[in-house]
Amino acid sequence: MTAAVVFLDIDDVLLPAGADRFDQAAVEWVNKLVRDAQADIVVHSSWRRHLGAEETIRELIAQGITKPFCCLPEQSEFSIKAEDVAAWLKDHVDVKAWVLLDDDPAVCRSIRALKDSRGLAIQVSATNRFDASGYKHALRHFGKVFCL
Repeated sequence: MTAAVVFLDIDDVLLPAGADRFDQAAVEWVNKLVRDAQADIVVHSSWRRHLGAEETIRELIAQGITKPFCCLPEQSEFSIKAEDVAAWLKDHVDVKAWVLLDDDPAVCRSIRALKDSRGLAIQVSATNRFDASGYKHALRHFGKVFCL
């Protein structure tokens, strides 16, 4: 596990609504962020519930994501993403900085409510997906935290 983590959602971050292929520009921006920040990917997408962890990782690799590390375990059948993220971070105290990419404003608000200075929630636009603007914002966060 590296000291930097990207919590990755899939729908509308990488996969446009109604599409069967990931947006390749978004895939490249995620890959660039992971490479430049020397980060690991932890998938927090609902895909982990619907497809299962192994199939989700296989699909990410098949669609071009180069470094998925793991899928976030669920705390319970009814847990929300923020609870799962908080529990995972509690078990991984070696993480120095993290960024969460999600399109859902409620998820981003609940993540921000954790008030974890190591973290940054970036709400991705469903029309733009993860792009250069999100990449720059995330990379600035990783740089700022590592320079403390």
